[in-house]
Amino acid sequence: MTTVLDVFDRKVIGWTLLSGDMEAAHTGVVALERAVKNRPHQDGLIFHWDRDVQY
Repeated sequence: MTTVLDVFDRKVIGWTLLSGDMEAAHTGVVALERAVKNRPHQDGLIFHWDRDVQY
């Protein structure tokens, strides 16, 4: 599962469920696309992707 959080108000604004592979396009990119649709953004937006550790 991948989530995108708005750090200002600590709300989940984008997400994806598990994928059958480890491709970024099937996990993180989909979550980011949903976040952009769910929350208006301005120039200067900072997006940090912590790829974390796979268990």
